[in-house]
Amino acid sequence: MFLALVTLFLAATLDAQTPVFYRVAFDPTTLSTFTVSVAIPADVSGDVRLLLPNWSPHAWRPSSWGERIQSVKARDGLGNTVGVTRNGDVLEVRGRAPVTVTIQMGQTAQGLGVTEYFTNNGVLVDGTRTLPLVGGASDRPCTIEIDVPESWDVACPLEAAEGKRHFRAADYPTLVDAPIMAGSLSRWTFEHGGIPHDLVLDRQGKEGRPSAARLLESLEKTAAAHEEMLGKALYKRWTLLMVEGVSGERQHRNALTVGVDDSELSGDALGLLVQASTSMATTRMAGQVRPAALVTADPFTTPKTPSLWFTDGWPRWAGRMALLQAGAVPALWREDLCDVILRHRNHSLVGRLSPADASRTVAAPWRGLDPGLAGHAVCAALDIQIRHATGAKKSLSDVVRLLIEQTDSTKGFTEDQLASAVEAVGGAKTRAFFVRHTETVEPIPWDDVLARAGLQLEWIRWQIADPTLRCSVNDGKVLISRLRRSSALYAAGARVGDTLVTVNQRRVRTPLDVDRQIARMRAGQKLRIDVRRGDRQRSFRVTMATSYRLRIPLDDGNDTMTVRALPPGPARDAGLAEGDILLKIDNMRIGRERHVRTASGRIKAGKAALTIIRRGNRKHLTVKVPRRVIWRGAITLDPKAKPDARRVRDALLEGS
Repeated sequence: MFLALVTLFLAATLDAQTPVFYRVAFDPTTLSTFTVSVAIPADVSGDVRLLLPNWSPHAWRPSSWGERIQSVKARDGLGNTVGVTRNGDVLEVRGRAPVTVTIQMGQTAQGLGVTEYFTNNGVLVDGTRTLPLVGGASDRPCTIEIDVPESWDVACPLEAAEGKRHFRAADYPTLVDAPIMAGSLSRWTFEHGGIPHDLVLDRQGKEGRPSAARLLESLEKTAAAHEEMLGKALYKRWTLLMVEGVSGERQHRNALTVGVDDSELSGDALGLLVQASTSMATTRMAGQVRPAALVTADPFTTPKTPSLWFTDGWPRWAGRMALLQAGAVPALWREDLCDVILRHRNHSLVGRLSPADASRTVAAPWRGLDPGLAGHAVCAALDIQIRHATGAKKSLSDVVRLLIEQTDSTKGFTEDQLASAVEAVGGAKTRAFFVRHTETVEPIPWDDVLARAGLQLEWIRWQIADPTLRCSVNDGKVLISRLRRSSALYAAGARVGDTLVTVNQRRVRTPLDVDRQIARMRAGQKLRIDVRRGDRQRSFRVTMATSYRLRIPLDDGNDTMTVRALPPGPARDAGLAEGDILLKIDNMRIGRERHVRTASGRIKAGKAALTIIRRGNRKHLTVKVPRRVIWRGAITLDPKAKPDARRVRDALLEGS
């Protein structure tokens, strides 16, 4: 039946480049496996190879799929069996197209998440782990059919083809970056500028349809704000796929997959709005302006573009500015900006990797500096710098508009074109600021930058291990908003949602009061918090420790703990190299990569003794591990701001 459908499809499209035809079949009675079929048309020349790419625009480290393959079959255009050879993650077909390859996949994700899952009630398909690329056909059109139970609905950001479960994509990168959700789905849609914006919710079979009226209204205002910033959108559809009962998010080219709960659908859902607004900005950038290295990239070779900080960072900044324009509370915007500045400042690699270097090393085997975080911080500073230089008449959005006007979307922009656009909008000094803080590790002078916008940041320095206690204010109460399960306070009994009454027996009225009290602590002292939970008041005490961080990535897939490519840091400075075998840190034997983190927590006096084997010889290295300093604080309005700074501040806080 499948071959017959493919034959009819190919016959109808002989006058154009014939698409590659995919079919993914899910049977909820067999959750452990599913089937992927790929029909490769006759006009694909050369040897037939199937493999997953090393990267896709929003999945820089796809997992190996070879281990998921349980069986492979191939048939030619006449239905004859064709041999297939597995070479690691590559399937090599003995013969030429046309050929249909059918793969039975295992290792399904049966727990809910925002990347992929397969349950009795629904499925979420991640293309980077499911849909193989046909070698030499990455720019060829693709169509896909989703075979699921008849009672299931199917949602996808791709253009609909023949039938409600068929979709088409302009090329493979578009196909692989489009999530597909199926199940008993709830749907809402609004149009802005003639473009449909779909909201889809998978409740995993729960009865009832929650109200999403406020969310729809907020998203429509947000879409209008994006249009005000950059003009009419060129994308054809934007899709928000929501999974109830999980957390996390996954950005795609013109879609967002995100975990939600009932309160986020019926309430203001600021966190969800931030994620959705960022996704709208990402979709605009993907369709109109991208670095040349991403437009022409070979999907089998991770592109080395120094501009990834911009393509990841600008949408985060633009998403938040659009929310301001749509009516978000400025105080919450300041809290968010402060959080970005502090997370960037506290990162252990921020003084060793520039945003450009972070972009180039995004697919390194060690976890580097997130170029999106670095880019968000740089874009915030650059936007303020442009507004200051132009008397609040221009902003970073004008740079993006200029790039869109001057860039051929089929070729993309170069790093020099981006710098030239910054100079054209903000002047030579702004370009110098741009170059200095994207190509070097020189810290952003936040005190000066914020002063130009009539803002000020009170820096608070913690010299103890981070207790991971983060707070927010709601109805005049200071609530615990974030607390890691691995923290000592969580182990002692504190929970997210508790109302903080006192810290070290001092009453707190703002999150800044909490940070100030913790800043007074030293290693060995006890931190006491008093909280109210319901109608009960409880006290928790934990001992503060000194914080050190030692980063050593290991290949722990076998019995020897082999050092992988090292990030810049004290271990590399001490002489540790890729290929060394790590035996011990101090007196702790290292049997897994996670043991490095455990050993880091036991470091005393800032030194760690490493025992390694290099080329068969045992060696000892001493690593000087610096004490980790954690910065906290808050951004407030500067009451002494000059008129020029107040104009910049007013423009910022209005989102204009």
